[in-house]
Amino acid sequence: MRKNLKEKLDNADKKVQKYGKC
Repeated sequence: MRKNLKEKLDNADKKVQKYGKC
């Protein structure tokens, strides 16, 4: 259950790294 949430957070983190941090 928590794993899915962590995956979403990881995905968001990867997007931030990909597009650069503002």
